[in-house]
Amino acid sequence: MLLNHDVLDEADFRSRRDELRLMDSRKRHIHVAVGKAKTRLASLLEYRGEDAPEENQKESPPTLAPNELEGVVERLKELDNQRRGLEEKARTANSNLSDISAQVEVLRERIDLTEASLVAHFLSEQERESVLPVYKLAELGICPVCGTNQPDLQAIAQEHYRAHRCILCGSEEPKAPNQEIVSLRSQLSARLQAQQALEESVRTLNVAIERITRDQDTQQAVVNRVSFAQPVVTLSDQRLPRSTREELEDLHASLVRDEASLEEQSLNRRTQLERDYADFRSAVQVRVERLRTLYTYYATAFLGIDCELSESRDLGLITLTRLVPKFSGIVRDVPASCSEAQRFFLDIAFRLALIDLAAEYDGEPASFLCETPETALDMSYIENVVQMFIRFSQKHHSLLLTANIQPNGIAAQLLQSTPQKGRAARVLNLLEIGQLSQVHQTHLRALNRVVRRTVS
Repeated sequence: MLLNHDVLDEADFRSRRDELRLMDSRKRHIHVAVGKAKTRLASLLEYRGEDAPEENQKESPPTLAPNELEGVVERLKELDNQRRGLEEKARTANSNLSDISAQVEVLRERIDLTEASLVAHFLSEQERESVLPVYKLAELGICPVCGTNQPDLQAIAQEHYRAHRCILCGSEEPKAPNQEIVSLRSQLSARLQAQQALEESVRTLNVAIERITRDQDTQQAVVNRVSFAQPVVTLSDQRLPRSTREELEDLHASLVRDEASLEEQSLNRRTQLERDYADFRSAVQVRVERLRTLYTYYATAFLGIDCELSESRDLGLITLTRLVPKFSGIVRDVPASCSEAQRFFLDIAFRLALIDLAAEYDGEPASFLCETPETALDMSYIENVVQMFIRFSQKHHSLLLTANIQPNGIAAQLLQSTPQKGRAARVLNLLEIGQLSQVHQTHLRALNRVVRRTVS
C-alpha cells in the first residue's frame, strides 16, 4: 500500500465514480420522463384528434437546432473511438517497451558479470593469494600506494582491461577480444535502439491522446451547456394535459437528446475510470514484479541457492494473496517450512527489497537499521549474510547493524570488504560508551581483544 500510494489519486478516483453514479441517476430520471412524455402525447392526440384548434396551438421558444447537437454527439463518438484506438496502441507499445527494458537490464547484468569474470580470470591464483596491488585495484578499487578506496582508478583499470590494454598503464596488449562480450554488446545495442524507438512511439501516442482528450472536453462542454440548461422535467399523471401538441413534441425531443447525451457522457466516464483502474493495476503489477526481482537478488545471496517470491492464497474469512518464499522447488507458506535462521534472514531480505524498491522510486539512497540475529546462524551462512548486506550497500544505501562481540562473526567479515584504514570509523564500540554488566567487566580484556581483531 505504501509503495503504491502515488500510482493513482484515490480521492479523485472516488469523486469521479460518484459523479458517474449521479450521471446514471439523472439518465434514469430522464428516461422515466421520456416515457411519461410519450404517454401524455398519446393521450393528447386521442383527446384532441389529429389536429388541435389553431387558437390552442402555441409556438415553443426556439432552442438549439437538433442537427447541431446530433453533430456534436457524433463528433464525440468519433473522438472516443479514435482515443480508444490510440490507447490500445499505447498499451501495446508500453508492454513491448517493458519487455525490451527487461531484456536490456538482463543483457547489462550479463555483460557486467562476464566482464567481472574476465577480470577475475585475468588475475592469476598466485596474485589472488598474495593480494598484489593490481588485484586490489582492479577488483576492490583499493589504491596500491595509500590503501584508500578509489572508484575512479578502479573504473580506469577496468576500462583498460575491457579495451584489451595493460590494466595499469593502458598500453596495447596482444589479446584478442572476447567473443562473448562482443556478442552481448551487439545484442545490447540492438535492444537499446528498439527501446529508444518504442519510447518515442509512446511519447507520440500520449501527445495524440492528450490532444483528442482536450477536443473531447471542448465538445462535451457544448453538449453540457445544451443538455443541462434545463432541469429534468417531471410530469404529473393528469387525466388530460394542458400542454399543446407542439410543446409535448419539443419536450419529448429535448428529453431524448438529453438522454443520448448523458448516455455518451456516462460511457466516456466509465471508459475513463476503467482505463485508470487498469493502468493502476498494471503499475502495481510492475512494482510487484520489481519487488520479486529485488527479493530474489537478496534472498539468493543469503541462501546460496535460487529463492523467489511465490503467490499463496490465504483461504480465510477474506481471501488474500500472499507473497511467500520458494526455494528448492518448495513453497514455504508456513513458518515451520523454514529453519529459524532462514526465517530471520529471509525476512531481512524482504525488508531490504522493499527499502531498495522505495529508494528506486524516490531517487535517493535509503538506510536500513537491523539487529542481526547472528546467533541463529551456523558458520556456513555467515558469509552469505555478509554478501547480502554488501549487495545492499553497493547500491549506495547505508547500513546500521548491531552485532554481538564474536570472533569471525558477521561484523568481522563485513568489515573485511572495506578499506582497512577506515574500518575503525565505521564501528561504534559500546564497550567504551555503554553501561557494562558485571559479566562484561569481568571479561573486558578478552572482549576488547576480539574487537581490535575485528576492526584490524
